[in-house]
Amino acid sequence: TTATPNPPPTNPPTYIAPIVTPNPTTLPPYSISCRAGIQSKFQLDITFDANPQEIFWVLLDACSLNVIEQCQRCYVDQEPNSQITFQTCLPSVNATTGLEAGYVFTIADSSGNGLCDDGICGSYDIMYGEEVVFESAGAFEDEQKVFLGSGLDYCPASAENDTMIISTNPTTAPPILPPTNAPTSLAPRVTPSPTTLPPSTVLCRPGLLTKFQLNITFDANPQEVFWVLLDACTLTVMERCQGCYVDEDPNSQITFQTCLPSFNETTGLEAGYVFTMNDGGGNGLCADGVCGSYSIIYGEEVVFESDGIYEDQQRVFLGSGLTNCPGNIETDDGVQ
Repeated sequence: TTATPNPPPTNPPTYIAPIVTPNPTTLPPYSISCRAGIQSKFQLDITFDANPQEIFWVLLDACSLNVIEQCQRCYVDQEPNSQITFQTCLPSVNATTGLEAGYVFTIADSSGNGLCDDGICGSYDIMYGEEVVFESAGAFEDEQKVFLGSGLDYCPASAENDTMIISTNPTTAPPILPPTNAPTSLAPRVTPSPTTLPPSTVLCRPGLLTKFQLNITFDANPQEVFWVLLDACTLTVMERCQGCYVDEDPNSQITFQTCLPSFNETTGLEAGYVFTMNDGGGNGLCADGVCGSYSIIYGEEVVFESDGIYEDQQRVFLGSGLTNCPGNIETDDGVQ
């Protein structure tokens, strides 16, 4: 009762809970600064109708059709007629072609009435770079597509159309033929489960981007697993998955891949990241004495392997750039 308590650090966040929520309302407008010449800012602002839970979207690389960002079941707890802002930094150069990047954004409504309900519509707009490149009044049916970046010209098989909107009414618009090496159906691209990305499919541009790959073998309860990948310095959410595995089969396997900036967008130094694996059941990747596992590839090396035996969460630090952020993370080992 007489000991003086140790004061908490002045600069780290006092709690991490908001970081793992799938609702992008934690990212305020204009908070992201992307590295000039290497990254372009993507910002999505949505004003919902009375049924936010019906909205989902996906952002694809126009050439490879790799999923860059996606949101399905993100807005089940969103208030009717509320607003959200989501931001991220996208590579300005396509990791596969080495040319200027292009992206395809698709927003969809499960009820087929867009962002409208009982005659009252919401809206959404998209900022790419520092400009608002598209604004929608929300009056679409099943889905609406928007092409971003002049890099679309380098992928004629993925997106052959001179207009920005490809299908405001998919029931009457002519179909866009996918490239010969792409899936013949668009449906798998909007599922939140990364099982559509097989191992070793991502090629990241050397010197600018570093490959991140997560391999998970689930226990009997995949729906309990969620994770988040943060920039170590800014604690910006780079990738996240919550509610992704509710339809995953017990004891199944998934692989998720993405390309991460090799340099931190804020400091300009070598990048570092913090990966946190969580389990809603508090027993890691184990159930009834049978455990799954997970591993992480950063760059071209397996940097961490877990036997799945943890409780609520397990953290892994990635990249030597962690040493450039002593105020955010202070540790000597790779797992906290």
